[in-house]
Amino acid sequence: MPNLVISSWNSPRGVDNGILFDVQVTVQNGGNTAAAAFLVRGWFSLDEVPANAGAKADALLFEWQVPGLEGGAAVSDTFSVRFTTFPIHRTYFVVGEVDAGHQIAESNEADNIRWTSANVSR
Repeated sequence: MPNLVISSWNSPRGVDNGILFDVQVTVQNGGNTAAAAFLVRGWFSLDEVPANAGAKADALLFEWQVPGLEGGAAVSDTFSVRFTTFPIHRTYFVVGEVDAGHQIAESNEADNIRWTSANVSR
């Protein structure tokens, strides 16, 4: 079975409201069989849980449609993103979820989320 994970998730620890910043993502299939096409999403969030409490709590930063991934293989991409919906200066989370559409049956469905904290300074 496939097992999709975000093996690397890099974003700055400090960001400014309305200013572009990069999110670097590496997705790996740690399983022994190929995965069909799947979706990776990134959010700017109040917590470590993507898209909880609906769209009001989190701002979608990017969507990445991966056309498929062989067992043991990895693929990377970088997304230049910005947010403008969280004007309060505090710590937020940049959260990623692989297989965000829950289309792939995996050997471990509990390891699809990765995040980093980000301090909004202005």
